[in-house]
Parts: sequence; C-alpha cells; structure tokens
Amino acid sequence: MSEEKKYIVRIIRAPHYKIVNVCDEEVFGLTLEEGGLVISISKEFYEGEKIGEEELLKILSESSIVNLTGERCVSLAINRGFAHKDAVKKVKSVPFLMIFKFTRW
Repeated sequence: MSEEKKYIVRIIRAPHYKIVNVCDEEVFGLTLEEGGLVISISKEFYEGEKIGEEELLKILSESSIVNLTGERCVSLAINRGFAHKDAVKKVKSVPFLMIFKFTRW
C-alpha cells in the first residue's frame, strides 16, 4: 500500500480572519515561469505542516482567504464546491487558485 500524498499548509491567523496557503507536496519548492507570470512555491510562503485530505477540507471550510497551488489541492477545492473551475489559472500546467470568502461582522 502506498503512502498517502500530503498537502503542505501554512496558516496565518488574525483577529477576524484566517489566511491559508496550501500546496501539493510534490510542487513545494518549485519556481514556475510562463508568459511573464512567475509563481514561487517557496518555503517563505507555504512552509508549514503536512496534512491529509480530511484535515485540509476542514481547514478550507474555516478559512477566509485561501491560496492553493497544485493539481490535487485545487481539484479537491473545486470538487467540494469551494470555488468554480473557471477561477483556476495555470503556470507550466500547474494549477493555482485563490479563494476569498466575503463575510459581514
């Protein structure tokens, strides 16, 4: 049986919101360039803990702003209704997605 692939998650908490940066572990550390667009999937932005799918779904449901990079985490967010597939952009065939949940206080 193969080991479950993980997601790397960095959570930033503030009094009224939670920002989450997520990437698939296989793209962590890459820098992608295409057509003038550059994405750096860096330690500074993404480094945090490794988690599985169920924990990621819980975090996505509780977060205000989410940055996702990688085929698996973006597909999971789309398939579970957190965003629409038309919001996904790709650089060097690696998808990324930003989700902003607008709420009233």
